[in-house]
Amino acid sequence: MSEKPNNGMLGYTQEEYKKFSKNAWIVLLAFSVLYCFLYCGRLNLQYTMPAMMEEEGWTELDLGILSSVLFWTYGIGHLFNGRLGEIFGVNRFIVAGMFLSAAANLLIGFQSSLVVIAVLWGFNGYFQSMLWSPGIALLSRWWPGEKRGFATGFANAFSGFGQVFAALTVSLAFIIMPNSGWKAGFIVPVVIMVIFAIIYIFLAKDSPKKIGLKEYVDPDAKRHEQDLELQKLIAERGKLFPYIYLFKKWRFDLWLLIIAGSSIARYGLLTWIPTYYVQEFNYDIEKGALGTVLLPLGMAFGTLIIP
Repeated sequence: MSEKPNNGMLGYTQEEYKKFSKNAWIVLLAFSVLYCFLYCGRLNLQYTMPAMMEEEGWTELDLGILSSVLFWTYGIGHLFNGRLGEIFGVNRFIVAGMFLSAAANLLIGFQSSLVVIAVLWGFNGYFQSMLWSPGIALLSRWWPGEKRGFATGFANAFSGFGQVFAALTVSLAFIIMPNSGWKAGFIVPVVIMVIFAIIYIFLAKDSPKKIGLKEYVDPDAKRHEQDLELQKLIAERGKLFPYIYLFKKWRFDLWLLIIAGSSIARYGLLTWIPTYYVQEFNYDIEKGALGTVLLPLGMAFGTLIIP
């Protein structure tokens, strides 16, 4: 973001704009890195599945069902948490989701019942959904519409890097706690998640008002007018109106189908490739996890460029 004031920063002096620009980058980097390490508490199941089957005798069907539980609750959570985050505070939701996900993972690390683990993993899916949608709302407060594609792409790239770090942290967990078996994959990554959540609290401000600035005005006059009109409609028709407004947009509905298909391919591969490497190629568990990193790395660099 340029340090030179422009028409999009109405009412900002040059010094105020420098302050705004600096904090916009801090927020973007803080959220992106935090979201990166959120994956340590989501994809760790995929990388520990071979050990779970070996140690507990659970089948691919058992763990396939367990893995899918998270994505159902994760999807349902997204339907509500974006709006709830706007109502109750985006940073509150982001930090709470990180800590709650860490707690769910830690509890799983001390369980042996597949049913109990499935219940905790379902809660973890909801907790994981508390970050992305509120996070996009957070970025929209710091990055004008013309820059938002870059900001969301940057943050999304870190989700790809997060999948790499998930593989690394699980491999590290097996090295640090070799006698704990698969449970190490739900304990060691939690430490990293909590550390970055604490750092995030002190770095990220949820709006320019928190640093003594007024909210920016979108440099695109038409887009700004549309935003004001939407805010007026929400005030008049209630808090559920944004759902009605979006579902009436056929392009948005089409995009939902596209993103659903891409997620099936993405998470389907990430879920089963580590197990395939271990079972078919006789890799040890650490190498099976590390063997999948090229897919998320490709996704990460792609999302840095395409937006």
